[in-house]
Amino acid sequence: MRIAYINGEDLSKTGGGRVHFRAVAEELARLGNQVFVVGPQYSSKPWIPFEAQGIHTIKIRVPGKNILGVLCYGLFFFLMLPWYKLKYRWNALLVRGGGPSVNLLTYLLARTLGIRFILECNGVSWLECESRGFSKLFCTYVKISAWAQAKLASSLIGVTPAICQAYCTLAGR
Repeated sequence: MRIAYINGEDLSKTGGGRVHFRAVAEELARLGNQVFVVGPQYSSKPWIPFEAQGIHTIKIRVPGKNILGVLCYGLFFFLMLPWYKLKYRWNALLVRGGGPSVNLLTYLLARTLGIRFILECNGVSWLECESRGFSKLFCTYVKISAWAQAKLASSLIGVTPAICQAYCTLAGR
């Protein structure tokens, strides 16, 4: 399978997000998939190397790690998705999601282009926001975003059955 693994993480910095993406991408490649890690290039620092065979990287240059950079990344990926589909023949779009998203139109477009949208659920985002004391308005936005992502997804993958069940329940699946 040809899988686009998209993310908004800064893959040039140290931290758990970068370790997570590398481990998941390498495991998908080990299982025989061709993996395309797609993400924003926030600075001139190089990304972590992906060592497994069958992993390709697509870096989208953005104007810094800020809200403008995040929006530019989402918009550029949305506009380029039909071309990426033709060039790389992606079968699936794997998204580490569940949190606030600016990509809902991208997920709809992927489904329209025949690309399965798979949501990777790593935490119950709306409950995390509440526990961290974010405003009720923001927590509501996160929950609506998680609901939309779970509804649009062809498949849900959770790091635990309980997390996956929370998204299934939220989306009425």
